[in-house]
Amino acid sequence: MANMQERIAKLGKMFAGLNIGNDNNGKQFIYLELVFPQGWGVTSLIKEKFGVNVVKNDSGTGYYFWAPIETGFDSVFDAADFNIKANQEAQEKKDFLAEKMKELQKLVLEEDMSVLKTLEFKVKRKKAPASKKKVEEVKEQETQEDGADTQE
Repeated sequence: MANMQERIAKLGKMFAGLNIGNDNNGKQFIYLELVFPQGWGVTSLIKEKFGVNVVKNDSGTGYYFWAPIETGFDSVFDAADFNIKANQEAQEKKDFLAEKMKELQKLVLEEDMSVLKTLEFKVKRKKAPASKKKVEEVKEQETQEDGADTQE
């Protein structure tokens, strides 16, 4: 696991602070303050997945990721990393959709309706590479089948 400095550095300009505080009952908690780019938010899975709470910061420009100190710094940073990755993926999808919408708009303007009615959307799915163990199992099975064929 990366050390604290590395985890803070990874957050870059989004990092706004890290503190340990006490609640009204004297219980200690960790809070990591982040400021996200415009349009980013917080996924609802954070509490369930990491046991980390998230609230808007005092100025309303960012968020506190916080948890009891027993939860640990790693959980708080993991929750922040998870949220950042989710927002980056959402932004990437949004940008991709905008690009494809421009392509489709151009196509609709340039083509006849008879051509447009043939339009189909297909997804090319990558096949997962076979694991070395799986390849060995298949080879072993083929060898056994070949041996059975020759014994008859």
